This record gives sequence, structure tokens and C-alpha cells, in this order.
Amino acid sequence: METQATDTAVHASIVVDAPIERAFSVFTQDIGSWWNPDHHIIEGELAEMVFEPREGGHVYDRGVDGSECRWARVLAFEPPTRIVISWDRPAAGRPASSSMQTGSVRREPRRDAYSTVV
Repeated sequence: METQATDTAVHASIVVDAPIERAFSVFTQDIGSWWNPDHHIIEGELAEMVFEPREGGHVYDRGVDGSECRWARVLAFEPPTRIVISWDRPAAGRPASSSMQTGSVRREPRRDAYSTVV
């Protein structure tokens, strides 16, 4: 029996009280500050998360023993408004490598100011 892959789109956003440049920096360079430490796939104890801030870079976990588990590639890096990463780890119903756009950062008007939406 052959299984056909289907496209799935998930949209989510969060409003943060920060300038757009700061929001982009935290979302990428400080990824370990907001990513749940229980949601890692590295075998050993997690030392840090690394986001290489360039097209062609990687996103990976580094263990306290020096081991690394690369789980994404940076396909586009356009500070401070857009990143596209691949998701390179297989999961049920998803191929081993699938692209997703994430980290689209924009300014939106509010009644009293502008919001940064991540």
C-alpha cells in the first residue's frame, strides 16, 4: 500500500513587547532561552542549542559530552524579518526532511504603538 504525503499548514503568532530587531535576535541567536529544555532529541544531557545565523547554517543541540544532534538547516536568513528552516528529523507522517517557514517577524499597528509579531 502506498501512502501519499499531503501538505499541512500551521499558523501561529505571538505578540512581543520588543523592537523587531530584538525579537528576531531572541528567536534565532537566543533560541535556548525560550525553547522548552524538555523538547530536545539529543541522546545525552543538553548543554546548549545552537542557531547558525546564515543561509546554509544549521540548528542543533550540543550535549555536555560534546555530542551534537543537527535537526534543522537554515534555508533563508533575512534579519530582522524572515527565516526559513528545514526540519531534518523524521516523524510520523512526515518525510525526513521537510521545509517550513518560521520566524516571520513583522510590525503591526496598535492603538497606542506598534507591536512586533513573531
